[in-house]
Amino acid sequence: MAKFYGSVRGQRGEAHRLGHSSMTTIAASWSGGVQVTMHQPADADEPWVRIETIAWRGNGRSNLVYDGPLSSMQSASPAEPAYARRAA
Repeated sequence: MAKFYGSVRGQRGEAHRLGHSSMTTIAASWSGGVQVTMHQPADADEPWVRIETIAWRGNGRSNLVYDGPLSSMQSASPAEPAYARRAA
């Protein structure tokens, strides 16, 4: 049974995918992109999420936005750097 579900909607319609051990999605423009990965570590009781900006086609910069439990991400302050929120 899949642990993760993803969907994307664009000009050509909607698509859905399932992920068993992890799932990664990228949304990009000519200025750079955003990559989101969900996974569940073996020693964790809940899914973790890693959100980062990425360079795309030579444009943009890579920067970690958040890496930790999904439930903790919702209460994190956007002004606080990701490395300060990173779970141990």
